[in-house]
Amino acid sequence: MKAFPVLFSSLFLLPLVGFWMSIMIGHPVPDPLGNSRLAKFPGTEQATLSSGWLRQTASWLNERSPFRYRTMQIRNRVFTTFARGLYPIPVNPGNREVCSGKDGWLFLLDETPLERSKHDLEIIAHRAVILGRMVQSSGRAFYFASLPDKASIYPEYTGLVKNWAERHSNRAGLRSILAEAFEEEPELRSSYVEIWKPMLRAKAEGDPLLYWEKDTHWNYRGMVVFARALINGIQPGLFEEDSVKVEGLEYRIYDLSAAFLLQGDATGTPRYVIHRTGGEPEIIGTKSKSHLQRVIKGHTVLIHDSFAGGAFQMLAPWFEDLVLVHQDTFGSPEMVSQLAASDTVIWTSVERALQFRLRIWAGTNNEFVEAALAKKKP
Repeated sequence: MKAFPVLFSSLFLLPLVGFWMSIMIGHPVPDPLGNSRLAKFPGTEQATLSSGWLRQTASWLNERSPFRYRTMQIRNRVFTTFARGLYPIPVNPGNREVCSGKDGWLFLLDETPLERSKHDLEIIAHRAVILGRMVQSSGRAFYFASLPDKASIYPEYTGLVKNWAERHSNRAGLRSILAEAFEEEPELRSSYVEIWKPMLRAKAEGDPLLYWEKDTHWNYRGMVVFARALINGIQPGLFEEDSVKVEGLEYRIYDLSAAFLLQGDATGTPRYVIHRTGGEPEIIGTKSKSHLQRVIKGHTVLIHDSFAGGAFQMLAPWFEDLVLVHQDTFGSPEMVSQLAASDTVIWTSVERALQFRLRIWAGTNNEFVEAALAKKKP
């Protein structure tokens, strides 16, 4: 008789525990990079259950259970290992916006928008030229650099899921269409800074990896290739190869690993820095000044995202006066004041965001940009 209460309790609790485990294992991660959000709300926002009482019970277990976070870690590690072991069979490791590639590499599925036609690419290039005309007509120097996605430099690691997802993206055509658009504008030919070729050349010459295997971004070696291409694209021969130094290792928690709570995947890689003879630049926040003679003169505004922004320490030594303005601050008073005060504007964006960002800058809101450039320098 004493076993009856235990048996009765087990019959009542086991379905609840089993149901909670099914939610943990079967429900996709709700946010690709929302590690903090996942720690609080693990994904029961979709009303997939017919009973309101069951939904409330599952929500309570997910939010209050002390085992929830660890269960998600175990679940994600198992799924990721499973996907890696079955490569090249297309297995999604459990996140709808991240896919697994060769040797455990991870990629964002939206690195290149789907169904992007040649006409779409031509519109991107046309708007880049329009932006260049606006800046140059205001009496400022203009430079444009599209920053390659990881999948453009290492397509051999992407896997079938990634390849199937972007089978109509015309990824390979963007490089030539952009280059040709600027080449057809005599006054803008020198404004286009090629980044794809230097990256692919460095890869072909046997450079260490230029991107993090489980992150959306390039690593420090990739930043060196970008900095060299940008500086020499603006002022040929300015970049000094002997200024590149290695200072220890950089340990990074990859952003795509964090999408699966796999923080233990962090590894060390050589940390490249720039040290020029004659003095270090003064860096305060997102602004820098250099007192060296061989620098790009005047007030330079670098429109950037996380790619070019991550290379700020490598860019600062080559500019007399450099200010970083993030793409996300478009329309802010800070952006207006910096554009008004600029002598040189460098516009950068990662490849996958070009279409959206150029539509803002040189399409729907080009009057705003022209108004900012028309303001008198302070």
